[in-house]
Amino acid sequence: MHCATDELKDVGASLVRAGKEGAQMTQTECEPVAVSRTIASSARDIFRILSDPGSHCLIDGSAMLREYASDSVITGIGEVFVMNMNNTEMGDYEITNHVVDYEPDRRIGWEPVLSGASRAEDSEDIGIRNRHRWIYELTPSGPGITLVTEIFDCSASPAWLRKAVANGKRWVEAMTTTLERLDELCTAQETEGRQMEATTAALLRSLEAQRAHVLGCLEGLSVEDLSRPVLPTGRKMEATTAALLRSLEVQRAHVLGCLEGLSVEDLSRPVLPTGWNCLGLLQHLALDVERFWFPTTMAGEQADDESDDLASAWSVVPGTTAEEVFDLYRAEMARANAVIEATPLEAPPKNWPDSFGDWRLPDLRAVMLHVITETACHAGHLDAARELIDGGTWLVLG
Repeated sequence: MHCATDELKDVGASLVRAGKEGAQMTQTECEPVAVSRTIASSARDIFRILSDPGSHCLIDGSAMLREYASDSVITGIGEVFVMNMNNTEMGDYEITNHVVDYEPDRRIGWEPVLSGASRAEDSEDIGIRNRHRWIYELTPSGPGITLVTEIFDCSASPAWLRKAVANGKRWVEAMTTTLERLDELCTAQETEGRQMEATTAALLRSLEAQRAHVLGCLEGLSVEDLSRPVLPTGRKMEATTAALLRSLEVQRAHVLGCLEGLSVEDLSRPVLPTGWNCLGLLQHLALDVERFWFPTTMAGEQADDESDDLASAWSVVPGTTAEEVFDLYRAEMARANAVIEATPLEAPPKNWPDSFGDWRLPDLRAVMLHVITETACHAGHLDAARELIDGGTWLVLG
């Protein structure tokens, strides 16, 4: 990418200045230089990358781009975007790119203009438009396939600039590298997109399982049973607590079932773009969910070791075995169950974190519903991870 790679001082500031002083400004024969590459991605996806200056550093073949100074994308002719640059001759400098060509999913181009310099001798060139352009043309050549052509056009530029870049031929190697990196970025994004689709499908399957659970619980009940009030107060608490605990146990079993049979290597490697692994998620459930919500929050117990640091629960300490993490989860489930069995559903939390601000769960009933939901959500995450690891699925609905 060469959004701003060129006031071309890396060929030697003295050479450029000498060229400007001695060269005539009349036009000589100079054709635009173009490099093309066929990329297995749609023109829309490629255009989305090219119209986002924040992506330009990822595909830059000149090694000059450093940082995009904003977070906006290009939406039309007349806009500008600023890039922070660096090369061995000029050091740090800034380029403002003026968008001169914009046809969605087909063509985009800009003229770079020096707008900031760290060397005093470059300051006289700030703001001068030398009329050289970088242009990208996208030509669909099949479903999901696009011919991408990068063009450097200095045909309207001063003679000193055309000479410095050999009428653009100086940039051919960098342009070739840019298109290679654009191809690699498109491939990476396509892969990530497929992974996200798999994750969505797995989460939907988990949701369908819960929906089936709801309907299964009601199957066979008469209209009278479906419509009558719950049990009298004397039995209502016991029955409700037991029902909530059974629902929580279903989600816990789902979590452990998703992980059954995986090797230590598979349990420890991330398979989704966010980088978490199955063992870290299981430890998170043990410490941030079971221990945090029941012994710590509901019962008011104090943290008893450094593993209660919630910020570190997702990271398993090196040397910790998978068996130890599984044992920890089961132990925290048992501690949680003891708190649940000993606490009335209407009992408020004894230790509510100040960091939660105004948000509050009023009682054990709300806490249990929250934990059931969170555990089910993470079980869905594990469904997605397991399917990506070895194709295994917890539940397939026909």
